[in-house]
Formats: sequence, structure tokens, C-alpha cells
Amino acid sequence: GYGSLPKYLEPYAHAWQNVLPHTAFALLKGWEAASGGGCSWFDLKAWDGCTLLSQHKACVQPLKMASARAVDQVEALTHSLKLSHGSVALMGFSQGAMMALQMGLSFTKPCAGVVACAGALLAREEDVTSKPHILLVHG
Repeated sequence: GYGSLPKYLEPYAHAWQNVLPHTAFALLKGWEAASGGGCSWFDLKAWDGCTLLSQHKACVQPLKMASARAVDQVEALTHSLKLSHGSVALMGFSQGAMMALQMGLSFTKPCAGVVACAGALLAREEDVTSKPHILLVHG
């Protein structure tokens, strides 16, 4: 999520390893500095509910650019571990959920699935190149 660091999610990965023992977890770090010493994937300062709901270009373009950059990271990791797209699942919270959704829908081949917690889907139908299983959690 916005302002987070991968180390904050490590306890979840360790907990999930008990039920997913043959799973490798990769915790990607956003590349932009955010308040409080954390990181973000893209700047959210100009966003508000109206621009989000309208899929305004000011929101969609930074997300698409960040997603493409993160897809490259996941593709490299997938290749180095000799995994197929069907073996990769993405998970994100808040801004990370937006990234996971955008990435999952823009892979050249469908990934195993996307778990998005408290995020938003901004992908436009014309940008969708794959349709993985998606679990969207709010509340």
C-alpha cells in the first residue's frame, strides 16, 4: 500500500507459508518515496474520489506506467525461478491492490490469480489482455 515497505508484509508471507509450503514469496518495493519513510508505486497527491471514479487520465496513466515497470520485475523473477505465468499469483493492499489488479490484467498470459485488498480497479476494457481469477476484498 501507499507509504508501506515490504518488511511490513513479511509476517503475512511467513503465516501463509504454513498453508502454502511450496510457495516462493516476492515482496516488491515501490520506487517512489512516500511520507513517513515508506514507498509508493506512483504519486497519489492529486487523486480524489471523483477523479478515481471517472478513471481520469491523471490517475490511469501513472498507474499504467507503474504497472508496466512492475510487470517487468515480475517477469524477470518468474523467468529466474523458471515459473510459468499460471504459477504466479499477485496480492496487494490499497495502492498495491491497484497495482496487482492492473498487472494481473495486463500480463501477456493469465497469471494464477489476483488478491486485491481495499483497492480500486482502474483498468479500461481495452487495456485488458488477460483475465485471471480475482478476489477483491473490502471492509
